[in-house]
Amino acid sequence: MEINNTTGFYIISTFNVALNDLQICFIAIEIIIGLVTVLGSSIVLALYYHERKSPKISYKYFTAMAIGDLIQGFVTPTICIYFSFGVTVSDPFCFESVVIGVTAVFVSMLLMLAMSIDRYFAIMKPMEYKSRVTPEMTYGIIFACVFGGLAGGAATALSRKEPNNPNALCFVFTEYIKVGFNATFLGAIVTPCLIIFVYSYVKIYKVILDALEVALILIIMTIK
Repeated sequence: MEINNTTGFYIISTFNVALNDLQICFIAIEIIIGLVTVLGSSIVLALYYHERKSPKISYKYFTAMAIGDLIQGFVTPTICIYFSFGVTVSDPFCFESVVIGVTAVFVSMLLMLAMSIDRYFAIMKPMEYKSRVTPEMTYGIIFACVFGGLAGGAATALSRKEPNNPNALCFVFTEYIKVGFNATFLGAIVTPCLIIFVYSYVKIYKVILDALEVALILIIMTIK
């Protein structure tokens, strides 16, 4: 019996050490992600400030997205690190943190989607793009993305329910948020955004590759 108790204690101690090491690794990764995001966004904003008089519409999207990513770089890693300490759904700040995180992700995702569509039309249909797209329209789209992100956060707040298991970790959103909202969030919002994003950039990269192929052929013909 003594051997069994000693063995059990050793297993539990080893598990706790491994868990602590995993948590430290997770926190380190989140800090790195946050620092890289903040640094990258700050560089973009600094470049925009240097070129702030440029009329290019793409700069406005880059700036808006950089601001969104800058906020997300501060918010999301902080929340994830907070959750990594074993915060349960019964914690008073759990649901509020989830709402803030979802709002930041929503805003950033919608801005990325808007920029992807903008770049798609700018490259695929340049003449129509230049004649129809105006700075005012761009600002309207950016504000609509921000409003959509806030609406997503509000919808998350309104979807709150009483947790079935108060001791569940705060990562388990279904304990606090209705399953229907999660399905809608993934099926009707996130998935279409990802499809449009991937489709837009596949088309853009195809055009770029075709242009590079033509340029390479011209260079080879010139050399010959």
